[in-house]
This record gives sequence, structure tokens and C-alpha cells, in this order.
Amino acid sequence: MAPCHDGIRKVIEREMLRLRSTYGAEAIPVASSRALSALGHGALRAKVVLVTGGTKGLGREFALRAAREGGARLVVGARGERGVREVVEEIEAGGGEATGLATDVTSWESQVALFDHAIATFGRIDVVVANAGVFEMGSFLDDEVDADGKLTKPDLGTIDVDNASTGPKALVILGSLTSFVATPGCPLYATSKHALLGLQRALHTESEAAGISVVLVASGPVPTDIFGPLRPMIEQLPHIKLSDTVDAMLFAASSPSEEKLGGCTLATDTAGIFRIPFVQAYRE
Repeated sequence: MAPCHDGIRKVIEREMLRLRSTYGAEAIPVASSRALSALGHGALRAKVVLVTGGTKGLGREFALRAAREGGARLVVGARGERGVREVVEEIEAGGGEATGLATDVTSWESQVALFDHAIATFGRIDVVVANAGVFEMGSFLDDEVDADGKLTKPDLGTIDVDNASTGPKALVILGSLTSFVATPGCPLYATSKHALLGLQRALHTESEAAGISVVLVASGPVPTDIFGPLRPMIEQLPHIKLSDTVDAMLFAASSPSEEKLGGCTLATDTAGIFRIPFVQAYRE
């Protein structure tokens, strides 16, 4: 491993440990079997679930499992029309219901079109999973970091997805452990993910009375295509099982009321899933 990559690995390992230790007993472990029990009880059955970034990585796996294991009706949004069609066809081939639309989450009009399509097809939206995002590395001292807006538009574009919602009972926002901790080499990525944590907290205070559960899923690095040419490097770092993060997403989406997940963060690290309660999220 290159020296700089080894340095990143050590920082990630340290920060993962620090995050759990910071919250101590309040960092409640969530076994995957418990996280998925709601699916077995039909919590998502016939629910209309809209997911952005639903054709690759975490979003794709979530969409397929929500349909296959949860019986949800999926609305898939992603940039590529072909990818959307393939995921929809795979869900339908398994006996599920799905629709989709090529969607650019950096465009308000494109997002509105996705929500309109969902309502025109299924009549409502019960759950929104704001998953689309990108990854970018670079030095904050470089003038051209994120010069094209590729990074902040998709991540902060989650705001548009939330505002366009027509009253889902659960809103799941895909953040990152970088929403809480410092990660070297990607300052703007960290900034956008910290912003999502702030967004989730603010939305929780507004949505709780309406019975809408707003949950942040904060995953450590999962080797997926979002990292592009950096994926081989990510695979050498302490990474998270994709299944753990998807389990956390499914748990947040099914959101049984007795779990009181609203405002919480479901974090995944190399030890599995743990829950950070909303009130404890402010501990320094």
C-alpha cells in the first residue's frame, strides 16, 4: 500500500473507533437480524419506495432487496436510462412491481419529474431514499477542487428531493461516517456529508409531529463504483460490508414506530450497525 494510502487507512481506523467510543453506551448495536425483522412482518409490503441512485452500488442493492424481501413497489431514479430499465426489469422478473425514470439529481426539474412519475404510476410515495451522490478527492488548497460542481450538487441536491416529497412516512438520507469524522484528502466530500447530517437533524425537528421518520445512514467506505478509479485503493482500506449498509437502509425505510428511529443515525463500520440517538448526536 502506498504511504499516503496507509496514512488514510490509519486515520479511518482511528476515526471509526473514536466515533463508537464517543457515544459510549448510547451507540446501540443493531444486529442485522433485528434490522430486517420488520421486513419479515411486512413493514414495506405494497409501500411505494422512491430511491435515487438506484442502479448501482448501495442504491441498486437496496432497490432489489426492498422489492424481493420487503414486497415494496419501487420507483427507481438514476442518470442512465438503460440502467434504470435493467433494474426495473430485474424487479419485475422476480415478481415485483417497479417503475423508473432517468433522473439528474442536480436538476430540480428532473427530480420533480421523478416524483410526478411516481405519483402518476402508484398514486403516492411512502418512503424516499435519497441515495445519489459522488466521491471526489483533492486538496482544499487546489483552486479547481469541485470546479464543476459534481460533488456538492448531488449531495446537497438531497434538499430538493426532500422538498419535492409528497408526504412519505420515512425519509432515508445516505450520509457517511464522514458526516461525523475527519477524513484526509477529500475536504469537499466531508463538507457535503456534514451538510447532510445538519439537514437530517433540521428535517427531524420539522417532520416528527407529522409522523415522518427522518433517518441518516452513515456508512464507512463500501467499495462500489462511486469511487471510480480510486476503488482499488478503497478496497485496501478498512471497508464496510455492503450488506450491512443495505440492512441499515432497509431498517430505516421500514422504520417500525416502536423503534423510534426518527432523528437517529444508523452508522455502519467494520463491527456492524449501530444507532446514534438524536439527542446524543450533539455530544462533543
